[in-house]
Amino acid sequence: MSRNGSGVKPASKSSIQITFQYQGFRCRENIQLKPTPANLKRVEKQRAAIIHAIDQGTFEYANYFPDSPRAKMFFTTSGQTEHVEEYLTKWLRSQK
Repeated sequence: MSRNGSGVKPASKSSIQITFQYQGFRCRENIQLKPTPANLKRVEKQRAAIIHAIDQGTFEYANYFPDSPRAKMFFTTSGQTEHVEEYLTKWLRSQK
């Protein structure tokens, strides 16, 4: 997280990094916005919405960060989010 505890910090001159916990993983994503005070505040609100969705059980990683490599790590089947590893383990068991 950032030093002020907001989970939002400038990553470069053209992007802002957002940090949050999801399914036991610390997730960091860069958002392509110039890190102005207004944009930092906007991303803080976006992070708050993400945390709220996680708490409510309605967060879909790919909906918020569709181009993220980490989005492939999480996916939804029949309304439940699973890790790829869990899904493949279940699939392998069913094939035996």
